[in-house]
Amino acid sequence: MRTIFITLAFLATFSIEVHAQTNCQYIGNQRICTDEYGNRSTTQQIGNQTVTNYSDGQSATSQQIGNQTVTNYSDGQSANSQQIGNQRITNYSNGVSATTQQIGNQTITNYSDGRRVTCQNIGNQRICN
Repeated sequence: MRTIFITLAFLATFSIEVHAQTNCQYIGNQRICTDEYGNRSTTQQIGNQTVTNYSDGQSATSQQIGNQTVTNYSDGQSANSQQIGNQRITNYSNGVSATTQQIGNQTITNYSDGRRVTCQNIGNQRICN
């Protein structure tokens, strides 16, 4: 569930299942996201690090160096991603990979397991399906 929220964190990249809609709102330097099941995440950027806390008690810390981002989840999993132009390639420690492309105010993420997530920024809100 956490992978999409984290991806959202880097795209302006927090996770949900593919059919759940997620709404995010930016308040100061925080982004608060809630999916249709009531799961929440709060993400805060501090320098080149991003810290995300989830309502289930889990957390994730990401560090960006140049065009690469390394994410470590509190459950021991990790993800590495690289930005190339308007695409981000992410490899998760569970073997899943994702390609995210930003087109205007939309981001489209295709996962190697067949999932697809589309997000749209509208004002200070971000809506994903």
